[in-house]
Amino acid sequence: MLRNLIILTLILTSLFTGAQNCNRMAKKSVKDLAPFRFNGTLHKVQLSEGESAEVSLVLRGGKKYRILLNGGRASGKLNFKIYDRHQALVFDNAKHDNAQSWDFKIKATQEYHLVVTYPSGDEGYNDTTMRGCVALAVGFLDDNPQ
Repeated sequence: MLRNLIILTLILTSLFTGAQNCNRMAKKSVKDLAPFRFNGTLHKVQLSEGESAEVSLVLRGGKKYRILLNGGRASGKLNFKIYDRHQALVFDNAKHDNAQSWDFKIKATQEYHLVVTYPSGDEGYNDTTMRGCVALAVGFLDDNPQ
């Protein structure tokens, strides 16, 4: 009984610490968008190795955007792909030296789908849960600043 309580306490502490690290990393990602202005929505998810997550984004025409991923210790190893509303591949960071950000200009407002995959074989930031945090921040520049 005591052994199970100790194990449960360690797991819960580990999860809480992991969530705090994820929040801290996500907030740092917003600062790294400069000179782009943060769009106000911060996406973060904890993934196991090899696991993927999808985020839908509506991006407005006439703006330049920066999509920035932060994977903590997995930084530089995250794979992300961006698809347009017709499921056509728009960007694959594997074809760009696994860049963890991408700057691009939108001509017309459209919905995009970003799929991020946590690397296989990475220990993650938390050896107990074997999960890693991925933060996604989106920033923009107006094409015609006033």
